[in-house]
Amino acid sequence: MKIIVAETSGFCFGVRKAVDTAFSLISEKDKPEESDSESVQTVCPLYMFGYLIHNQAVVDELLERGMHIAERIEDIPDGARVLIRAHGVPPDTINRLKEKNCSVIDRTCPFVRKIHQIVKEASARGEAVIIAGSEKHPEVLGINGECENSALIVQSSDQVEK
Repeated sequence: MKIIVAETSGFCFGVRKAVDTAFSLISEKDKPEESDSESVQTVCPLYMFGYLIHNQAVVDELLERGMHIAERIEDIPDGARVLIRAHGVPPDTINRLKEKNCSVIDRTCPFVRKIHQIVKEASARGEAVIIAGSEKHPEVLGINGECENSALIVQSSDQVEK
């Protein structure tokens, strides 16, 4: 039997960038930095805000290698490094992390970022925003945050009819 792997198999480029960044940041943590006093500097803890991607094996490997996961901003210590997932987050999340003096490494997928911009601009023009998807999905939460959580979120054609 011949197995052919599609050229487009694997992660999309947005997810690949988030994953590569995560592993790169973990590698930096493992390398001690030299200082004038010849002591080893401690690198700030590294957190992913929510699951970086929908791949449990990758998330588990990141956690095993020292990355932390937080679902709430309150669970992230001040001054930590925070990697934003490929699905993005609402603007308020970024602002709150910066208020905690966190170093934010935003790896929102460029396609998702484009949707954020479209929704932000439509909302600023006073247009209604409708998002098709699950209201609890991280990508939907991030998009809805761009219009101050005012979007109508629908999951089914029945909801659209209503």
